[in-house]
Amino acid sequence: MNKSWRRFAERLLIAGISFFLLGILRFEQLFTEDWIRVALALYVKMADIKHNMDISRIKNPTQKDFDRIVKYKKALAYLEE
Repeated sequence: MNKSWRRFAERLLIAGISFFLLGILRFEQLFTEDWIRVALALYVKMADIKHNMDISRIKNPTQKDFDRIVKYKKALAYLEE
């Protein structure tokens, strides 16, 4: 394993990308910009959903806000599969 791959993999792991996805990337040698963009976009979307799920950001949450959090939890679970 070369040093550039190791640094790349460590950065993705720190960003929350799974070992499974890293294994696929390594096995297939798909280090194209497109795959990197997809992996980073997934991480950004998951961070966005987690931020949106933070009910403490809303001063007076309503039932609609709690219902939206349920929707976000389902979306996050799907992306984390």
